[in-house]
Amino acid sequence: MRTVVDDLARTRLAERFDAIVCVNVLEHITDEIGALENARRMLGEAGRLLLLVPACEAAFGTLDEADGHCRRYSRWTLTAALKATGYEVLLMRYMNMLGLIGWWWEGKVVRRRVHRPEALGVFDRLVPVMKTIERILRPPFGLSLLAVARRAGFLTDGT
Repeated sequence: MRTVVDDLARTRLAERFDAIVCVNVLEHITDEIGALENARRMLGEAGRLLLLVPACEAAFGTLDEADGHCRRYSRWTLTAALKATGYEVLLMRYMNMLGLIGWWWEGKVVRRRVHRPEALGVFDRLVPVMKTIERILRPPFGLSLLAVARRAGFLTDGT
């Protein structure tokens, strides 16, 4: 297995990959469509794109601005961007429902521009509990949105 780190918005790589993983990346790229097109071009026929992006557009606030986010996503907006760039969505689900409440409070209500260590500590302690609950009950919203997609037009066996 070989790992490559590159700038998806400006990549010049010509090789094909089995998987492209973007964890909290796409929201920082001004030209998200260009980045998704670059990723699709670099995916092999059976390749997968894994995205983790911030969810809930209504929660966009001062923390997002301070972190350099251009946007947050909904199921609809991420699906639309993926389909517009030639992907078939295989999986999409919200994660971290409880974290969204804290993010909204800190970034929209209090309007903080810096993450407080004590708030992050509470979050870290809640993650194992929320992870267990969210495995059983899929949240209808959350702080993050997880998506797995492949290039449209290929069967599951890669043909």
